[in-house]
Amino acid sequence: MIITTPEAHDREAATVQGLTHLIAQALNRMGPLPDRMTTASFELLKQAVEMVRHDPPGVLAAIESANPFASGVREEFLDLVTGLDHAYAAPK
Repeated sequence: MIITTPEAHDREAATVQGLTHLIAQALNRMGPLPDRMTTASFELLKQAVEMVRHDPPGVLAAIESANPFASGVREEFLDLVTGLDHAYAAPK
């Protein structure tokens, strides 16, 4: 048991639950994921995908919309991914 406040719980859950479900569901939608060539870290990502693959559609929606801190974590993550994309995109 962890003793915490509702706000502290929601702040951590926005990352721990919200971000992991978001990433796993995004990877799930990219599927099928490769299984012939893989790495230990990719296998762990695939495990995360398997954990949420059969969630009803409302689960991710509830996690992302019911937690008041989820949108901030999601926006920060997407901004960081966008920055990485710009940093490594091939010049046009």
